[in-house]
Amino acid sequence: MPGKILTGDLDREFVTIYFLQDERDNRRVAIRRLWLVLGIVAFLFSMVFLRVWQQMQVVKLGYQINQQRQDYHSLLDEHRVLLSKRNALASLERIEAIALQKLGLEAPHSEQLVFLVDPAVKREGLRGFFFGTGIFQRWFKQ
Repeated sequence: MPGKILTGDLDREFVTIYFLQDERDNRRVAIRRLWLVLGIVAFLFSMVFLRVWQQMQVVKLGYQINQQRQDYHSLLDEHRVLLSKRNALASLERIEAIALQKLGLEAPHSEQLVFLVDPAVKREGLRGFFFGTGIFQRWFKQ
């Protein structure tokens, strides 16, 4: 058995080889255990590292989302300001004032007005407008 000192008929060389073999086996087992422990530690370290990296990515994406949200709201505000400017510039009162003052235009007299009417609308009203153009004639019969 390993670990016991044998005496008697066995010679000294066999006992030495036997115990050295036992020592080599113990070293192999110790080395395997060390590699196993190192592997477990490396695995655990990589799992912790992966979790920390994942959490850092979540925080980074949270910051990016917050920044995008702020940009969105600032663009909405700018859009509202631009719409109000456009509406102010396109107001009929402003255009009329510019036409009268800067361009020297005058309001048209009644004899200068010309009204254009589509013959289909004149003949049959809106029904003639839609059905007279041939758009809906395939689906609806008059």
